[in-house]
Amino acid sequence: MTTATRRWMFSAMTAAGITALLSCVPASVRAQGTTPPAAPSAQDLEGAAPSAAAPAKRPVRTFQVYGDNWEFLPNVIQVKKGDHVVLKLRAYRASRSFVLKAYKIDVLMPQDEDVKVEFDADKAGTFPFKCGRPCGDGCAKLRGKLIVEE
Repeated sequence: MTTATRRWMFSAMTAAGITALLSCVPASVRAQGTTPPAAPSAQDLEGAAPSAAAPAKRPVRTFQVYGDNWEFLPNVIQVKKGDHVVLKLRAYRASRSFVLKAYKIDVLMPQDEDVKVEFDADKAGTFPFKCGRPCGDGCAKLRGKLIVEE
């Protein structure tokens, strides 16, 4: 097959493809052309309601929290009020739980599995978290705190 034949075949296939696509578009739409609509003039905008401003994007704070050897690491988590908080929890050597009563969070942390918890830090203060599952003699040490600053 020569180069000229290949070009002709490609051209024919392209033309056939465009024709097939256009046959699916109603004639009324094809007649509109591709000219973009004109921007509104100052007279058109006069008296129009102001457009709503885009909502402010809230900060997202993500923390990897490990439960092992009778401690949470990190055991202090600091965020600002209004932050969206994502905790990626993981327990080693044994299953644990993560309880943060102030934000009504109580989740099981199965051994060697990731658990994700999300919440909005909507109240300022210092809030304790702990393991709520009796897991042995050192369970009372499995504690930490969330500090939400104004």
